[in-house]
Amino acid sequence: MKKMIMLGIFLSAGMAGEVAADCEPTTKLSPTALTTLLPGNTVCAQKANGDKWQEFHEPSGKLFDYKKGPNDPIDPTKELGIWEFASRGQICYRYGGGAFNYCYSIHKVPDQELYQFCNTNGLDVTASIVPGNNGCGFN
Repeated sequence: MKKMIMLGIFLSAGMAGEVAADCEPTTKLSPTALTTLLPGNTVCAQKANGDKWQEFHEPSGKLFDYKKGPNDPIDPTKELGIWEFASRGQICYRYGGGAFNYCYSIHKVPDQELYQFCNTNGLDVTASIVPGNNGCGFN
């Protein structure tokens, strides 16, 4: 019984440590780092619920859903909206011509090629970055 209690305490502490590591101020990318991370690259995004998407960030500020690629005859890349650098080192997205409805600070996950897109509620999206206008392999 003691072993089970200790295991439960250990696992709880480990999970709390992981949660506390999300969106840490020390991992937030600087505005300068953001200018080289996103323009001309594809964000391979995933939410905790399993939703996935891939968005190409054109340097001009246009945002594209990669889908199955620009040359696919059935499900080609499609323009979604715009993205821009905002104040306080954030990235903001506007879909369908509306107001900027998603703004994030971006944080580098230590020792991994992953990034956390964090809003005022905390971690919203985990992503990797693919160079250029390329798919993420989950279309």
